[in-house]
Amino acid sequence: MDRLWQNVKDATRSVTVVRTLKTLVALIVIVLITGAYGMSKALQTNKIELTKTRLINQMDNNNAINKYDYVKKKIKDDEDFKILPYTLKYSEKDSKGNKKLIIENFQTGGYGHKIKKGETHAHFTYTREYWEGIFENDFEIALKGARKIIPEENLDPKAFGILVEMVYQMGESNVKGFEKAIGHLKNKEYTLASDQLLYNFDDNGDMKGWTNWHKQTPERATEAAELLSSL
Repeated sequence: MDRLWQNVKDATRSVTVVRTLKTLVALIVIVLITGAYGMSKALQTNKIELTKTRLINQMDNNNAINKYDYVKKKIKDDEDFKILPYTLKYSEKDSKGNKKLIIENFQTGGYGHKIKKGETHAHFTYTREYWEGIFENDFEIALKGARKIIPEENLDPKAFGILVEMVYQMGESNVKGFEKAIGHLKNKEYTLASDQLLYNFDDNGDMKGWTNWHKQTPERATEAAELLSSL
């Protein structure tokens, strides 16, 4: 009888152990499932945040690019696209109002690009794609040049756009020659700056003639000055 009772107790313990093991296994499974779900949610959340960050960065980059689109379009319209190189000729008035013909000693192509030594293609195999690439490079040079003259954040965006256009057309060193105009721009005196872009003045403030920029491209200079004076 005692032996029988002992067998019953042993069987009971076995059942209890099995039940305990099953409970532990169930708990482990629940923990694993919960952990995997939590990890999945965390990964999904991180992925969403990364996507949002990429989109924000992309929007910022697009804004940085697109804010110069109007300046690029203005330059392209003013320069007029020429797929083949040409020698620029234009008339310029002297101090007495007499016209004289100016012939550049270099060739120009694309959007007013001054062709440097070694840039000429064999058999004139120029394409619009080629000139678009040249334009983007020239624009970046003009943009950096304008920023050296006056920091971009210190000017009205339209005024800075005009400065970029001038550097693109004339080069950084020539634009720096407009010392009084630059001084007025730094002080945000846009109307006074516009006068200095078009006319030369003596020490008494009396006008004594047109600036070279005004002489060479009068419509372009006048349009820029009018926009500047409206700010």
